[in-house]
Amino acid sequence: MAFNFGGKVVTLVQEHTCGWFFDNKNASSKWVAKVLINNFRSCNKVTLPEIVDDTRKQYTIGITRSQAIATKILPWKRLKKMLLNNTHCFRAIMIMLNRPDPTLPPRFRSYYICLDACKKGFVEGCRPFIGVDGCHLKTKYGDQMLIVVGRDANDQYFPLAFVVVETKTKESWIWFLTLLLENIGFLENYRTHQYQPRGME
Repeated sequence: MAFNFGGKVVTLVQEHTCGWFFDNKNASSKWVAKVLINNFRSCNKVTLPEIVDDTRKQYTIGITRSQAIATKILPWKRLKKMLLNNTHCFRAIMIMLNRPDPTLPPRFRSYYICLDACKKGFVEGCRPFIGVDGCHLKTKYGDQMLIVVGRDANDQYFPLAFVVVETKTKESWIWFLTLLLENIGFLENYRTHQYQPRGME
């Protein structure tokens, strides 16, 4: 003889005093690394607290610090393995990346600037002195700036012209000084001082 016991919810009280339970034995480091691999792709530096917080916020699962350390190592191994499996595509990818895109605006390899006010001030009020120097630009493109300055009546540096080039070579200095001569028109009886710029030997 069978008995069927049934029940019916008459009243539901949603307020409760029990706390959250974040422990899950099935949440291994391998599983966490798999679900968070997109975080490692989009961000180069993922800290251990970020791994713990992302796992808790997205999946309501708590992991230990040792699991977070293992989780941080596994995605990089997986991404490295994926890259090694696709090495045969690297050459084709590099060719495509180096191919110019006609839809993009033109980009200058180098540029030269000599303002007319600086040119007139140099010709009319500066001493017969020219200083040349170069420095690295701390940008992601890694270009270098070459500059030519004069000396005004107060014995202060007077900016004359500058260029941005890829490297400080003999060819870049020749190109720079040739354009400068075309702007000024003369450099006779001028004393030149070099701050040991590379390519000027």
